[in-house]
Amino acid sequence: MLRDVNNSRANRLWNRPSKYEIELWHKLGIEGWSFENVWKYMKKAETYIPPSQTQLESFGMQAPHSKHYGSSGPITLSYQRYISPTDRRWLETIKNIGLPINENPHDGENLGANISPITADPNKHRRTYGCTYLDALPTASLDILTQTMVHRIETVTEDGQIRATAVEYCSEGVTKSVKIRKEVVLTAGTINTPQILELSGIGDTNILASHGIKEVLNIPTVGEYRGHYYPTLCYQLNDTVKNMDVLRQEEQIRREEAEKYRKGDPSLYHQAASCVLYLKPAQILTKEELDRLESLLREASSNEELVLAQYFLDERIPQVEIDMVGFFADLNSVPEDGKKYVTFMVGLQHPFSKGSIHVSSSDVNDKPNITSNYNKHPIDRLLLSAAIRFIREKIVTGNPLTDIISKEVSPGRGVSVEEFIENAPACDYHPSSSAKMGNNIDDSVVNSELKVHKTRNIRVSDASIIPLGLSSHIQSIVYAIAEKAVDLL
Repeated sequence: MLRDVNNSRANRLWNRPSKYEIELWHKLGIEGWSFENVWKYMKKAETYIPPSQTQLESFGMQAPHSKHYGSSGPITLSYQRYISPTDRRWLETIKNIGLPINENPHDGENLGANISPITADPNKHRRTYGCTYLDALPTASLDILTQTMVHRIETVTEDGQIRATAVEYCSEGVTKSVKIRKEVVLTAGTINTPQILELSGIGDTNILASHGIKEVLNIPTVGEYRGHYYPTLCYQLNDTVKNMDVLRQEEQIRREEAEKYRKGDPSLYHQAASCVLYLKPAQILTKEELDRLESLLREASSNEELVLAQYFLDERIPQVEIDMVGFFADLNSVPEDGKKYVTFMVGLQHPFSKGSIHVSSSDVNDKPNITSNYNKHPIDRLLLSAAIRFIREKIVTGNPLTDIISKEVSPGRGVSVEEFIENAPACDYHPSSSAKMGNNIDDSVVNSELKVHKTRNIRVSDASIIPLGLSSHIQSIVYAIAEKAVDLL
């Protein structure tokens, strides 16, 4: 297994996509990946700890049905233990501006506002992520090589099929090779999986030729990329508000809160981002903008774009996510000493804009070229502009949240929406689709069994196989892919 170590990079929020977008995968020729099937594997990864009565009352939420979650998996899900003044006002504010609260967002119906669980074990006071799986494995069955760089997969052609024979890698400065007896599985992530494939001669003919890499298999879509685009808006809070921003400059408070954390008491160090809102276009667009969206959707041409258009036409599928982060998390400004903030992240869930991730040379030590192309499609710009307007005109002016908001800091009231979205940095570490799943080598990389087209024994099991963007943070689907891959193997 060829894996990447960066799966711990997340804000810990755990949620699920809409069941209706998963069900549309069959339009891409993908079989065996119904929502019920994927949901089963998500639950297999989970151990869910319900919110306490104190948490329920503080958030103003109803207890979700535990039946929607797993109970014996390695990834522990719980709710943040320190609940800030902004968090306490979230659901009430959303309700007061006329939008629905979703008490059970993990059942496949994810429209509306909710408080999402996070990947944290409240008993051990630590996050839980992929490395937790190692605790359950017998050590005799697994060899892990760290500080090791995979160079390429060595292959041969047999009866028109590609068979992997070995993996070349470098460890402690020495180039080595390990023979493959059965299969090789790439779990190197959306960025590194296409790089390994291309260095192995599997990819677009023109890309390979431009870097002098011998072509083994022409798959044009290796390295295509889609990612959630999440610009941030930041607001200064009233001086009376207490949140984890005080930890930046108050040494005494840092010591006090650290001691609470060590004792297992609720602490500012427990604060997390779990206030979420999923929206459909009709909830944020004007009548004229909805007409414009419909016109743009009619221009969809490729099979992939036609499926994306169906996502938009199904009003049960969210297109925009707004996360409220109850502390400073802005990408465009620097916090002032002594000030407290709330940050809003705006995410397009099914961007039409498509980027790329390709090798920059034939040298594995050279990082790949990443071209995001965020916000280049008019549909993306239309939705993003409307979502930012919605935050400014509805959410931050809604009661009771508006009572503790002082002013907009970033981008600032003098900056137009158009100027802001053109220049705002906006990556939320949800990259996907660079080795996407489908049934045709012309428009996908792996089949429904995660096997690279026209190969006997090369599979991919990571976020790169997700065919299209999903209305969720992607770690739950990535674990589901891994759990399903185990059964496929």
